[in-house]
Amino acid sequence: MDLTTDSIEFLILIDIVNTIIGDIFFHNYKQLFNDSDNDDDIAMAKVIAKMAAKKSKEKVNAMKLFIKQFDKLTYKVTIKNVMRFEPVMDHVSINMLFQQTTTTIQQAKDCTKTTKLAGINDLIVSQYVWVVVVATLQNIFDIIDDESVWAIPLVGDSSTHHG
Repeated sequence: MDLTTDSIEFLILIDIVNTIIGDIFFHNYKQLFNDSDNDDDIAMAKVIAKMAAKKSKEKVNAMKLFIKQFDKLTYKVTIKNVMRFEPVMDHVSINMLFQQTTTTIQQAKDCTKTTKLAGINDLIVSQYVWVVVVATLQNIFDIIDDESVWAIPLVGDSSTHHG
């Protein structure tokens, strides 16, 4: 692998990204603020409003990864640092927390003096996970949508489900 030009590209339907990233990962916290019936609890209203503003900013940052294509039906995501992306996915796949993953990658960078691992943080780890989630759903859609596929078994592994 040529580490100076390594990248991975994903093409994902707009509906998948908007539903998963927009609606599921980022719940509408403004609705909580509007649903508050207790006028005496101003402190709670401020907390909810602050949380809504933070989540709104996080959603905008998350959507920056997804570049709308000319066909207006797909987003394109380009991971420009595969050398950092692959170990992040390896660590997250064994149920390491985002902060643990960040620390482990930083320690590997320090030990190996590999600059391509620099700059990792919890936000980057979460962005990588969002991309993999929607890309996996896109792959499932592509398989099911193929004319040669007439049946597909879906099995859930409940032994690893945590909640």
